[in-house]
Amino acid sequence: METDPRFDSPSQPFRLAEPSYSLTIQGELVQLRYRDGLVHPPPRAKRSSIASLSPASRQRAYRALARVNWPDCMPGQFVTLTYPDDLIPHKPEVRTEQRARMQQYIDRFAKRPVPMFWRAEWEVRKSGMYYNSLIPHWHIMCLTINNLAKEQVREWWRTIIGSPPWVEVDVREIYGMGGCADRKSVV
Repeated sequence: METDPRFDSPSQPFRLAEPSYSLTIQGELVQLRYRDGLVHPPPRAKRSSIASLSPASRQRAYRALARVNWPDCMPGQFVTLTYPDDLIPHKPEVRTEQRARMQQYIDRFAKRPVPMFWRAEWEVRKSGMYYNSLIPHWHIMCLTINNLAKEQVREWWRTIIGSPPWVEVDVREIYGMGGCADRKSVV
């Protein structure tokens, strides 16, 4: 394996540019950023598997939510999509493809791209063959739309995952950031 000659040792960054400051104001986000102009070497150790949302990931999600001009995005709806015991996808690529297909169904229904935030949440199953096991489900915040019917979303989800009719979905209205949804519920 070849190493980058600019790095004399794993802990030696080098200067690529002069230090700089930037100020960003977008929605409710006001961000002052300092860049030191240094390029840091890539980590040499293999990273461990992801067990939970890291502080950096959580902060990125909060920043994304803070950039939203909420009055322009209302009305909105929360959609929750669950998996029946016999159809739980164990590969993340499959779950991501299924979520993307749901997004396509919603966009086609609205006849336009619908802005969305989503998160796969892992929760302990309370019944069934996976009782007491961590199983994923999706939370999707759909903005600028309020006419998604629960039965229609259930039918789309059944088509996507090849499920029996009793698959569990939930669709709720967002009544502003102090009502049904708050920012912490999304990240």
